[in-house]
Amino acid sequence: MEKEHHFIDKYLKPLSIKSETYPTGIGDDCAVIDSGERLITSKDISVSGVHFPKELDPYFIAYRSVAIAISDIFAMGGTPTAYLLGITHPKPNDSWFESFSRGLNDFNEDYDVNLIGGDLTRGELNISITVFGQAPDNLLTRKGANIGDLIFISDLLGKGKKGLIDYRENRDNDTNHYLKPKLPISLMPKLKQLVTSCIDVSDGLLIDLKRICSSSNVGAIIHLSEDIYITDEHDLIAGDDYVLCFTATAEFKEKILALNSSIKMIGQIEEGTKVKVLNKNNEEIKFKKDGWEPFESI
Repeated sequence: MEKEHHFIDKYLKPLSIKSETYPTGIGDDCAVIDSGERLITSKDISVSGVHFPKELDPYFIAYRSVAIAISDIFAMGGTPTAYLLGITHPKPNDSWFESFSRGLNDFNEDYDVNLIGGDLTRGELNISITVFGQAPDNLLTRKGANIGDLIFISDLLGKGKKGLIDYRENRDNDTNHYLKPKLPISLMPKLKQLVTSCIDVSDGLLIDLKRICSSSNVGAIIHLSEDIYITDEHDLIAGDDYVLCFTATAEFKEKILALNSSIKMIGQIEEGTKVKVLNKNNEEIKFKKDGWEPFESI
């Protein structure tokens, strides 16, 4: 069996590009971050059989794992710049790493980010990503929603759920949102000056909007309509969408909707603590759960 340095030197080092902010690249005990700007960082772990199918092509494991971690940077209005990569693998081999490294390389090129270091060891297959980004002057958080704010999503719900179904029916391709989540790289620079709170929809709209409401000490009403989801109302709790859910004052409504035709206004912030979903007859819809549970398998 090949040793750790073989896979790092052959497949991961070539992905690391030295820059003024990250001057050392891969190879030392630590990555060096030389920046006078405020940085934001987040971590995400993807486990085989929990966050992606066990048989998934390593190319998509790589692309998806970095994408869902980088999504957190966009959710706070930041610009992603780099990430650390941790891999545990039961039986590493050249074929797996060749495909995996292609996925990383394509993501790096699509989102202009850099792999700056990490670790590799033996164990159950899981991918750990620590991401770094430049923080905006007006950092977006979950606690800025105010009573009367409108609630928006940046794109349709249910793309991740549909992508997983398509994959299971042997329809995996480069436009599959579950395998290759498309992140709001062009939208956020225009949006971040207009919103009061923001979160990425990773675990499901209901549970993630509740996180905004809990942090902001408010409640919310969602007006359900067919133009906000792909399949049915259960897309609101499916997760794996990585669209933005955000709030803004009513004065910015038209300006926000004009940014992109995919943006939808779905409700408003109100007093209280509950998040309610109403149908077209203003009847409340009840769900058995709020969203995806990470201690369940896919």
